[in-house]
Amino acid sequence: MKKAYTIIIIGLFFLGGCSRLRNEPAIELSTADLETDYNESSSQADEKYIGRTLKVTGNIAHYAQIRGVVGISLERSRTEGEWRVICLVDKDSQPDVYSKLKQGQSITFVGTGNREKESTLIMIKDCKVEQY
Repeated sequence: MKKAYTIIIIGLFFLGGCSRLRNEPAIELSTADLETDYNESSSQADEKYIGRTLKVTGNIAHYAQIRGVVGISLERSRTEGEWRVICLVDKDSQPDVYSKLKQGQSITFVGTGNREKESTLIMIKDCKVEQY
């Protein structure tokens, strides 16, 4: 049994779960920081952010609610590049979040960095909105 737990922990470490196991603090950054890093090198940015806990601040460009998930797209801070930051909030975890959102409003949220390969969407999953 002890061997099975050891194998699971090692597997989580190699799959990027190590930051959660050690309760590392969230990486705090702005939309501009993410865009800059991804414009410079998407592969290096992926290594730095995917699977890690991120605390992101930006201004709301658009938001929508679909099937119990609130999607929040942040304004781009740069004119060059195609990167867009999107936060996905489970409506059940924060039921009143949608009613408090306004376009252009500053927002800070914490979630897990994610991105599909070849996509220009930087997704922050399992978001918890901390500040409106």
